[in-house]
Amino acid sequence: MTSRPTRTGDRDEPDESDVSVRAEFDWSVVPPSTAVIEAVGEASGRKATTLGPLHDSFDTDALNSLLRSNSAALSETDNVSVSFVFEGYLVQASSTGDVAVYR
Repeated sequence: MTSRPTRTGDRDEPDESDVSVRAEFDWSVVPPSTAVIEAVGEASGRKATTLGPLHDSFDTDALNSLLRSNSAALSETDNVSVSFVFEGYLVQASSTGDVAVYR
């Protein structure tokens, strides 16, 4: 079964029932790009080493810099998040350390 994000206003909002993996990371220990690879690997049931290179789909340095720098600078109520598709999964990663992978 394939599901797509539902459209709400100007943003694509995935249905929470479609979450394959939700994990929390400490960006000072695990780079966001590594966390994405691990989470998509878990969601797909594949080893991370068998996935395509993330840097072919997305600027991993920018992802790491954006989420790491903002996690230290933002208050608890502020949050920066990015969403993109990798290996056919919708990935959402935030400056709070949350990564969600949707089928």
